Amino acid sequence: MWRWLTLLLMMLIPWTTVRAQQFVTPDPTLVPTEDPYLPADMPEDWIRTKGVAFTIFGDPTDLAEQQRLLDHASASWPELSEELGVPLGGRVHVFLTESEAQFHDLQPGRAPTWADATAWPNQRAIFLRTDDARPGVARPLTQVLDHELVHVLLGQAFGPRPVPSWLQEGLAQVHAGEVGADHALTVGRDLWMRQRLSLEQLTGPFPASAADAQLAYTLSADVILWIQDTYGDDAMRDIIRKMAHGATPEVALHEVTDLSMAELEEAWRLRYELADGWRWALPENLDTLLFGLASLGLVFLGLRRRRVMRHELANWDDQERALDKLSRQLLRRWYNRRS
Repeated sequence: MWRWLTLLLMMLIPWTTVRAQQFVTPDPTLVPTEDPYLPADMPEDWIRTKGVAFTIFGDPTDLAEQQRLLDHASASWPELSEELGVPLGGRVHVFLTESEAQFHDLQPGRAPTWADATAWPNQRAIFLRTDDARPGVARPLTQVLDHELVHVLLGQAFGPRPVPSWLQEGLAQVHAGEVGADHALTVGRDLWMRQRLSLEQLTGPFPASAADAQLAYTLSADVILWIQDTYGDDAMRDIIRKMAHGATPEVALHEVTDLSMAELEEAWRLRYELADGWRWALPENLDTLLFGLASLGLVFLGLRRRRVMRHELANWDDQERALDKLSRQLLRRWYNRRS
């Protein structure tokens, strides 16, 4: 009974939509460069806005936006470095492109067609789009920049060692402030539907399809949040440091949490088992839950009203039949008396 009510309730709750954009760090297989990357065919009329650690390249008409991004990056760079527990790297070049073609043509390698922004840690380069060139409902460009700055910081800290996808994408979303109150609801829905991906699967490249990639991003952010909530921010920094110095994800996680990867994954997923409680019914999602309950109540009220109407109609039919019978009897008596 409760299982079916739960399923019906989840169908009534408005789910969050899949993001129009994903953020990607291409596989850093290119040889690290001594100086930050500069495209050979960069537009001749582009200008550069230079700061202590960043240089922003773009069209002269976007000068105000370039200065805004430079100011934001200069303030965010040391904060992200401290939050992650990784050292600051060298100068980074940020390219603010104005079209789809320009975005893809200027990069040092191939970027996915659906990427909203890219980071190339080995080349110390970030590629962004102007708001006019961004598809769908775009997030603030400063938030996108923070996401890519996390990729560059992690990539430089790990050097030639690959950064597990769940680690870098999860940390990028969390530290860029992309994870909101709807996150637990989205994860709970996906896990309920049994579309599960293990941490081992999330270590390598994410799935190619948009739906599976969205689930991978969502789960990656959630496992980072869970580790921080359970073991603290220092534990997350310890995990990053151990992996950056060569420890495998299994070893780093075990040394910090005393759990194997399988045990940690099981503990993480236990929150989404209905027997242990409803993760998506937290106070931060109370308005969504109340909306779902109200919708469910309307369904029950509608069914009850329909049942009452049926009963009333049945009574009217009985009364009508009784009146018909009485009228026939009266007519028969009247006819017999006249005869």
